[in-house]
Amino acid sequence: MNSKITIAALLIGGVTVTVMKSGGSGSAPGHTTPQSAAMAPENVVLPAFNLTEKRGEAAFNTTCAQCHGIKATGTEQGPPFLHVVYKAGHHGDASFFYAAQNGVRAHHWPYGDMPAQPQVSQGDLKSIIAYVRALQNANGFGN
Repeated sequence: MNSKITIAALLIGGVTVTVMKSGGSGSAPGHTTPQSAAMAPENVVLPAFNLTEKRGEAAFNTTCAQCHGIKATGTEQGPPFLHVVYKAGHHGDASFFYAAQNGVRAHHWPYGDMPAQPQVSQGDLKSIIAYVRALQNANGFGN
């Protein structure tokens, strides 16, 4: 098994165990449901995106927004990335790469499993992550 995938899987698994032990309210252990904590798209602060982040925004809108919402605010099909759960200190960039490349079992929210997104290139993934991190930083969800 590829060492990067192994590390990402261990990180995701370790985070899941930690979160599940933390308790809390909502339908997923340790978290409220995203819609109760999600920001409305019109309330999202947009930073001055650099070229990579602008490319990421376009790729996100084409590939990810259907489930993860306009400006990463979530939908009924997928969670928002403007949420404490997706801060870089909780879900690092490797988690996003792993999920897009391999799919991921539902572990924070009640949406079901995320299928792999093999049509998304490595370059697009890097740009998408840069876009999401820029949005997070501008809206109080940095590290």
